[in-house]
Amino acid sequence: MLFLGSGVSIRPDLFLSHIRSLTGLAETSQQTIEKKILPTSKGEDRKELDLSSITRFTVMGGGVISPILHFWYKWLDKKYPGALWKTVTKKVTLDICILAVPLYTIFYVFLNVMEGQGLEHTMAELDAKLVPTIILSVLFWTPAQLINFRFLSPEKRVLFISVCTFIEVNILCVLKKLDMEVFK
Repeated sequence: MLFLGSGVSIRPDLFLSHIRSLTGLAETSQQTIEKKILPTSKGEDRKELDLSSITRFTVMGGGVISPILHFWYKWLDKKYPGALWKTVTKKVTLDICILAVPLYTIFYVFLNVMEGQGLEHTMAELDAKLVPTIILSVLFWTPAQLINFRFLSPEKRVLFISVCTFIEVNILCVLKKLDMEVFK
């Protein structure tokens, strides 16, 4: 059982299954703002949510990203146990230097594959968006991971990282939708 505070405890596997859907929830929140809230505030008609896009983001989070992160952090905590600053610095550095490029590459490539985009489009999007995505990731995740590894027990990390992931995936949803010309 996972203790969440205030007397609430649940099975970790059930909690993790909800976390895996955060990517779909983030895409839903972005679309709700873009297609429901903003048009209403401008006096325009509201648009329908793109359920296929929400599904793609959900599959990405649950089927691809979540398993990678699960095994990565399990290995990282086993290899570098503890919360001393030296250990925390190693974990954060490895997280940024080893995980970031493959993880965000997978993010863009798999979403493009699920959208039916060709190799040329996928490579152009990677070329335009990967470096800005990694820069934003470093700016966002460095302080978050310092807090995570230094001050939180492994049991409390799930909830903390879930909130951080929801915020980050909202940012990724925006980046994914931006025209590549914005990045040139």
